[in-house]
Amino acid sequence: CRCAFFTVLQARSLSVCGVKGTMKLSFDRPLPPKSPPSAYIRFVKENLHKLPSELAPKEKIKTIAVQWKSLAEEDKARYVSEYEAAKEEYKKDLDEFLQNVDEEYVKAYEKFKKKKQYYKGIMQSKRKGEYVKRKMSAYLVFTSENFKEIYANQPEDSDSIQKLANTSKELGARWKAMDQADKEAFQEKAEKINKERNKAQVDTKF
Repeated sequence: CRCAFFTVLQARSLSVCGVKGTMKLSFDRPLPPKSPPSAYIRFVKENLHKLPSELAPKEKIKTIAVQWKSLAEEDKARYVSEYEAAKEEYKKDLDEFLQNVDEEYVKAYEKFKKKKQYYKGIMQSKRKGEYVKRKMSAYLVFTSENFKEIYANQPEDSDSIQKLANTSKELGARWKAMDQADKEAFQEKAEKINKERNKAQVDTKF
């Protein structure tokens, strides 16, 4: 069901912080309408700032949850009715949006969703101290050194998805046409990077 598909992910972009800076994933096409916040989220937005500033974020969340739980049903009714009204508007907007969606859009949006979920997983692993960098290959080193230059030379009228596709094709073509001696130079670089990463991982654990 396309309706369910579009409610899974609705953010246009995601910034991913890494060793070499910040990578931003973006979706350049029109996005589906955003689903409205629930009654509880509306209550949180309205009342969270009223809590004492000295409270830690976790304590604020606990406190606001208790306040919501103890709120009288007639007081909750306002937030519920606001949510229900917004939900009806959302359904109308979504139906209108889906009338103009084709299979190409669905495929492009699915790719964006997968990339976003992948990088969110990396960030969560980093915060928990569980993230181990992917082992580098000669081709990955070549890609990291040439990606920006090739991507920057893509036609300006192409969207980011088309630019990525064209860049990947050109990288593959360049790698196939490369002399074996040049490929071996990239292999040496990859082995050096992997040794440094393995050492850093051991130093971190012990």
